[in-house]
Formats: sequence, C-alpha cells, structure tokens
Amino acid sequence: MLLRFQRMEAAEEVYHEIELQAQQLEYDYYSLCVRHPVPFTRPKVAFYTNYPEAWVSYYQAKTFSQLIRC
Repeated sequence: MLLRFQRMEAAEEVYHEIELQAQQLEYDYYSLCVRHPVPFTRPKVAFYTNYPEAWVSYYQAKTFSQLIRC
C-alpha cells in the first residue's frame, strides 16, 4: 500500500485509495485531515471525507473539529 501511495500524482488517487482501504476494513466512511505547515503563522488545513453532508455540517456546527488536532 505504501508503494501505491508513493506513486500517486493526484489528490483524487489518494482519496480513492483511502476509500478502498476503508471498505476493505468494512468501514462505510472515512475522513482525512491534512495540515500544511506553511505558512507557519496560518497553516492551511484540508479536510476530505465521504461522510454525508448533513453529518459534516452538524460536526462543524458543533465545533467538534476544534477538539481534533490535525
């Protein structure tokens, strides 16, 4: 699996592979949080998920995301 990740060139390939791995583990959903450390003062955080939009909206509205450090 690590070699497959190293050969990937597009973000969509990564998301697809993570979804396949989640399915093999019998998970219905996954979330991926990537924290880009540059710029140091305002790092960019990217969040990808296949959870239903209603769940994501609820999660963000309740600010649960602040409890998890990416």
